[in-house]
Amino acid sequence: MTSRPAVSVLLLSYNQSAYLGQAVQSVIDQRFDDWELLVLENGSTDRSREVLAPYANHPRVRLFLHDTNQACTKRFNEGVAEARGEFISLLYSDDYYLPNKLAQQVGRFRGAPETGVVYSPGYRLNQTTGEQWLDPTVKASGPRVLTELLDNLERVAYVNPISPMARRECFVRYPFHEGIFIEGEAIYLRHAMRYPFIFDPEPVVVMRDHASNLGRSVKRNIEFFLYAIDQLECHPDFPDESRAPLKAMKVRLFRNAGWQGVRVVDDLPWARDMFTRARQLDPSQRWDSKTMVGLALAQLPAPLRRLANRLIFALKRPAGHSNYVPEPETPRA
Repeated sequence: MTSRPAVSVLLLSYNQSAYLGQAVQSVIDQRFDDWELLVLENGSTDRSREVLAPYANHPRVRLFLHDTNQACTKRFNEGVAEARGEFISLLYSDDYYLPNKLAQQVGRFRGAPETGVVYSPGYRLNQTTGEQWLDPTVKASGPRVLTELLDNLERVAYVNPISPMARRECFVRYPFHEGIFIEGEAIYLRHAMRYPFIFDPEPVVVMRDHASNLGRSVKRNIEFFLYAIDQLECHPDFPDESRAPLKAMKVRLFRNAGWQGVRVVDDLPWARDMFTRARQLDPSQRWDSKTMVGLALAQLPAPLRRLANRLIFALKRPAGHSNYVPEPETPRA
């Protein structure tokens, strides 16, 4: 490939051989031809390389086969350095794109030269039951969307981490923080400090919900997100008008982390610490219903707490899996 493609898709892969082929094929089957696919194979120990072998000679696919496993943030930065496209779109090996993803988002960029990020909703697929639903998504468009994003995160919606497409310059100006394993949607909060966003309401991706999702490593992911938020707040590009919304978002994050600590992780000291940090930032949290119920649950003996949690799940059954995945001992994607 000698000409510069419009879009570089960075697909991060680790030990997801059962899903990897569909992820790759979802890019190849796009209703848009001006792309390249960089597969960042992150030291898998399963059949991933066997799955990738048929694509080794594909003219638009480049395989980066690593023998060691490193942080997702490091691999994505390496991918950005290799990417030739004007735009970059991220993908994980257990998820996939819908056929119109690239065409739809490139079309929104055309005629909007100042826009840095185009993003859309995405579906969530319960791999066990086959149930699929539309994830709640922040709907923010315009030149200064950071405050709106912060107002909604940890409240009712979030930014699907694989739905956005961003100009390559966004990832060059704001590279991933390699001090943490994964950055998730926090990378787009940094983009929002400087670049306008366009929200496109048509869903473009599917994220699998399965029992081994590392998204269920609750404690680890919250700590990573808190690190990214702290770095965001001290960045020289961070606008003063977004400081109060960021503080309110952190309060919600701590409170919800405490709730997860009692309900899912079953780490009571950690859960209490999260509730305490929420109240330190906002003393009114001591009267918040979720905080009060969470702290009450934390006082119960383990058998009664498990019974109460089962009753709560029965009353409000989540659409996806509700298990906890322990923190991995080594980095993985």
